[in-house]
Amino acid sequence: MQHLDPEYIKVVKHFDSKKARKQTKEFCSKVMTKKDVSNELKLRAKLIISHIDMIDNIVEQINMLEKEMENLLSTSKYMKIIESYKGISFVLMSQLLSHIYTIDRFATPEKFCKYCGITPVSFSSGNSTKFHNTKFGVKSLRTVLRTISIVRIRRVPEDGEYYQKQLARGKNPKQAMKLVMRRNALTIYALLRKDQAYITPVLRAN
Repeated sequence: MQHLDPEYIKVVKHFDSKKARKQTKEFCSKVMTKKDVSNELKLRAKLIISHIDMIDNIVEQINMLEKEMENLLSTSKYMKIIESYKGISFVLMSQLLSHIYTIDRFATPEKFCKYCGITPVSFSSGNSTKFHNTKFGVKSLRTVLRTISIVRIRRVPEDGEYYQKQLARGKNPKQAMKLVMRRNALTIYALLRKDQAYITPVLRAN
């Protein structure tokens, strides 16, 4: 786009928004009408408009699917969890349910964590035993838990403090994040198992 119009980068800084895509189409349309522009650049502009139309169509389909998810879950028993546990959106809850189907499949919280791929595996050598993160489990489910954990670290004091506490204990950011993910997985397991809303604990003053 900078080749098509040097002014483009000054106006459109993030392509993810609907407004940015509209502005990009306008830039391309102007390029196609200019007489001093080569046919190659006009073809590029035409292709960009075509790609934006495809992106807009995909975004519209995604929005429709997300609306359907919201309509389905808004009258379900999972609504109380979505409303009470910050970080779980309608989309993330839909992804969780699509992977686990029913929480009754997992007899213990540990089995649920193992299925999510956030249970450390022990490796013994001589008299020493070390724990390493396993790569087993459902990767996409692990991604869902990571997304929930990132949101809660940023917006929920209890998770933010827990994350910082792990860093203070010498954990690196990746290890600390895994511990937050595990904590959230255990909480979600309990909420689904007991079929109840989440009650935010009262944090003690330092």
